Amino acid sequence: MPSRRRIRRPPDSVARLLVAGATPDGIVIPTGYDAIDALLSAGSAR
Repeated sequence: MPSRRRIRRPPDSVARLLVAGATPDGIVIPTGYDAIDALLSAGSAR
């Protein structure tokens, strides 16, 4: 049985949270998802 951790999810939910005003404070980068890392890095530059 394949591991569920191998399933990659799109970063849409993270993008929506950042647009809504969430901050990436306390999140350790790299997360293991390149697209999410890019969003979080851009969000911390605000």
